[in-house]
Amino acid sequence: MKHLAAFILIVTTSLTVPTLTKVIVEEGSAAVLPCALSSKQDITNVLFDWMKGRQEVFMYDAGDHYNNGRPGQDKQFKARVSHLEEELKHGNASIRINNTRVSDSGNYTCYFPRLNPPRVFSVQLFVTVQEVAHFPERLLTLSSLLTVFLQYTLRVYDTIYCHT
Repeated sequence: MKHLAAFILIVTTSLTVPTLTKVIVEEGSAAVLPCALSSKQDITNVLFDWMKGRQEVFMYDAGDHYNNGRPGQDKQFKARVSHLEEELKHGNASIRINNTRVSDSGNYTCYFPRLNPPRVFSVQLFVTVQEVAHFPERLLTLSSLLTVFLQYTLRVYDTIYCHT
């Protein structure tokens, strides 16, 4: 029993506890999901994998990735996700999601399975709809509808009460 307790202690001290980072962007904009090793070691020849639940967002394996023909990326993210190529030599595996959608909101993980110990980073993405940005157009539309309604109402009133 003494050996089991020592083994458990060794296992629990070697695991890396993921930290949670929150990113908030407006729908249609770009979101950068951060993932960087504190050691700043060159990761150009390392495997890292970005997931959203069970969806494959972006996988990089020593230069092989979804944007240069690697199969397996979830269709929701095709042609919208890229990594920061020049940052790899500084230990930065952050990705950029372009043209964000509300459906992109959720929990993402950046996983380095081959590092010793393996590293996991967690990012929570919130994509918001900015109602205020469209308020003037909607106000104009409401104003136009109200104007048309009032004109129609006045014509009906004029037809019924003024021409009888």
